[in-house]
Amino acid sequence: MYTTGISEREKMLGYALCPVPNPAGKLPGEPEQVLAVAYKLDDENLIVKKLYPMGGCRYWHLKKASDDWRTVSNVEPDPGKAIERARMG
Repeated sequence: MYTTGISEREKMLGYALCPVPNPAGKLPGEPEQVLAVAYKLDDENLIVKKLYPMGGCRYWHLKKASDDWRTVSNVEPDPGKAIERARMG
């Protein structure tokens, strides 16, 4: 589940509340996009803040592949390092 709570540090890094692809968006009746805290690297790369099952949250790097979004990385707990890692990969 994506999060909508944004910290001051995330704001300073360039994260914002914006529409992102909904993982359940291909199901009937589900919206294609939802609001979440995200950082847009470019038109094909997003970093999205998501609740982590073990507590807290992680930053997921999503990459557009034709008409679908794929998870590239989902292990980064730090928003700044998530940006660095996505730029390198």
